[in-house]
Amino acid sequence: MIARAWNRFWFSEGSLLRLAYFRILLMVLCLMDLIAYSGQAFANAKLVSSGAPLANWRPIYLFSVLGIEPMGTALAQGIFVAAIVAIAFSICGLFTRSACLVAGVLVLYWSAYCYSFDKPHHEKIAMAFALIALPLAPAGARFSLDAFFRRLRLARKGLSPRLPAMSSEASFPLRLTQITIVFGYAFAGWTKLAVSGFEWANGYTLMSILLEYDNSLSKAFTSSVAVAQLFSVGALTLQATFPLVMFFPRLRWIYLPAATSFHLATWWSMGSAHYMTLWFMLIAFIPLERVPAWFKAGLQSTSWVRKLAVCVSVLVPALGSTWVLFLILPKWLLGFLVVPTWGLLLSLSKAPQLQVWLPAQALRARAVLEALDWSGRLVLHESPATQAGLTVRRVDAPELVGREARVAVLRNLPLTSLLAGLAR
Repeated sequence: MIARAWNRFWFSEGSLLRLAYFRILLMVLCLMDLIAYSGQAFANAKLVSSGAPLANWRPIYLFSVLGIEPMGTALAQGIFVAAIVAIAFSICGLFTRSACLVAGVLVLYWSAYCYSFDKPHHEKIAMAFALIALPLAPAGARFSLDAFFRRLRLARKGLSPRLPAMSSEASFPLRLTQITIVFGYAFAGWTKLAVSGFEWANGYTLMSILLEYDNSLSKAFTSSVAVAQLFSVGALTLQATFPLVMFFPRLRWIYLPAATSFHLATWWSMGSAHYMTLWFMLIAFIPLERVPAWFKAGLQSTSWVRKLAVCVSVLVPALGSTWVLFLILPKWLLGFLVVPTWGLLLSLSKAPQLQVWLPAQALRARAVLEALDWSGRLVLHESPATQAGLTVRRVDAPELVGREARVAVLRNLPLTSLLAGLAR
């Protein structure tokens, strides 16, 4: 019974679409982290190439065991380019498992190399475990070029191009990331209680730390002992009780915003690291595949309270993440956000779905449309034997055939909607 429960915990049926979204977001985080540390990495590599003494080289334990030496500029540039290519392949879902493996190894090596010249941080532990687990799961089974080509292969063989939505292997990377995060927070809180007990939350401990910094937020926290006590108790409670989210999933809507706020508050008040790679990984607790439908239902609700709550809970993190991306990533990379953003807007549109009829033998056309319909705008049907070609019907419009039908379909696909006007 224990063995069955253990296997059920790690390998319960999980959404392949959720795993795909997690893959994409994780790789975006890797891209941001890789670029953020590139200046430091290249500066140290330049010193190695110049033959200058490396007083700051203190290799992490694994590097010491493996005998890894500092790399020069040429090797650093090669690793950087290879990592970018692997991340791009992972995001697009091309040779997904191999690409995720290569990207994970190179990104972790990049971080370890930078840590060998500087003080290591624990913020990347959850990201590291996620990168280790991702290649072990069917990360490219949905929302990927691999899935697109698989649909075409099935259609070419005369088989249904539809792919499974669930898999018992899809939950493993998410579970491992969740457990890593839970123990990270819990051990921080339990250590405080074991060493200092509840005296850690007396307010004076926090005030003594914040007095070393001079900014408006640190002054607000140190304005009174009661305020410092309140935030100390909140931080200790958050860390020590974080494992509750594993047993009561609804608590994530309290703990996840609280954890993110905690890291942002320490960043702004103490000038410490922003720990973005840690609070970004909290997405492992979110059912990502349900977010668009949940957001759309909230916007269409008759309750203005629910509309406001949905807008705040979705738009604030989205705008915050976009702002962070704008600060870290090269501006030209932000152009790639246009298509997924437009796809999200299409999915949230109040316009009725498009009813599309295809001949039964048009399996390849069905495979292409199902793969490109990210926003769920199309409802595909098998046309009667007496009806040939593509036929489209709207609730508020007459039946469309021929070129007009093709244009209507193109307008409802994220990748082609912006170019649909050229098809006229």
